[in-house]
Amino acid sequence: MLLRNRIARGIAAGALVLAVPSLAGCSFATDAVYTPAPGANDRDGQVDVLNAVIVSNKDGEGTFIATFSNNKDATFADGFKDATDTLTGLDGDFTATLPTEAITVPSGGRTTLSSAQNDVAGIPVDGAFGLGDFVEVTLTFANAGKVTIKAPVVCNGNHFAGQDTNPKAGTELAPECQMPTDEKAAEGEH
Repeated sequence: MLLRNRIARGIAAGALVLAVPSLAGCSFATDAVYTPAPGANDRDGQVDVLNAVIVSNKDGEGTFIATFSNNKDATFADGFKDATDTLTGLDGDFTATLPTEAITVPSGGRTTLSSAQNDVAGIPVDGAFGLGDFVEVTLTFANAGKVTIKAPVVCNGNHFAGQDTNPKAGTELAPECQMPTDEKAAEGEH
């Protein structure tokens, strides 16, 4: 009986020694920034580009949407100089139609390109891309310089419904972009 207790304690201690390193590793996974969204993110520069996607109603035509967050704020060291930045270019393997009014990102603030938000409408783009593709996009800011990301091409439906404002795309959602009827019912839509 005494031998069985010692063996049981030894096995329990061995299991504990083996389990501690694997449990200790759990905390490291939560230190990274995680954005549960389909879009591409770049947080390396003065202006963060967040949840960047091309919303498309049909192949070759779509609308680039994203959120820009200006990390530079007016500071005393700058003499409280305004650190507002401006998007001056959107380049890639496509043609972009920038709006006539400048797209600005206020110091310490954000600007969202989206027809669903009240900031600025998305930017129409035309090129050789289709749903599910990743398109390399280079954004040029007056002060922050260039930011290059690979933006996914997503459907103009579900969460992005109505976001493709490219005049060539039309306003009717493509059938592949519409949520099936049984999923709509599951979400409470009738």
